[in-house]
Amino acid sequence: MVNFTFLKNIKLKFIKGIFAEDCHFGVLLFTLSKNIYIFPKQIYIYRLRESSSMNFTRKKWVIHPDSHLKKIDIFENSNETRLYYETTSWMQIALEFIKFIHSKHHLSDEVKQHFLPVVCNKALTLQKFDKDPLYLKKYAKNLKIYIQNQPLGAVSRVKEYLSYKIAKEISRKKSIMKLTLAFSVVKVSVQHQKEVRRYKKDIKRDILNKRLPL
Repeated sequence: MVNFTFLKNIKLKFIKGIFAEDCHFGVLLFTLSKNIYIFPKQIYIYRLRESSSMNFTRKKWVIHPDSHLKKIDIFENSNETRLYYETTSWMQIALEFIKFIHSKHHLSDEVKQHFLPVVCNKALTLQKFDKDPLYLKKYAKNLKIYIQNQPLGAVSRVKEYLSYKIAKEISRKKSIMKLTLAFSVVKVSVQHQKEVRRYKKDIKRDILNKRLPL
């Protein structure tokens, strides 16, 4: 149970129309609470509707004609629309967390250290989209400072190294599949070069896209 007078006083609301809205709400609710009681028994059953955005059991995701997601359904691919929806949701959560840490609350540093890097890492996937109907991509440059040289950001960047990609490809090849290893390595190398060229173009377009050294 939540004291709604308390929620009104701290002006905490769910972010409207996003995925994983309980992440932002829950983190800030616990952060701003003075007293928390954990009920020892489960008193409700958690269910997922078949068409729920939280339902990950289906391979193909279909957007209902009356869904609020129709306004961003411009990708001609429902799975890509879903990924865009999730990514922009993380972006909005990240921006709210940043707003909170600037409030100088005594737990601001904890939110910045433990939660913000995870959320920012997810939100930065937005950079991969060419289309941005919600116009949130412009905020990506504001998030990078929160994951640079932190464990989560560092791990993600190491995975972008060509040596890592080749080693991963080699580890995947078992028995007879090793015969295709040379072709796979060439394919990985070509794709890596494309990503490098794209990264250089991003830097030319905006110097803030340049990453700090690890």
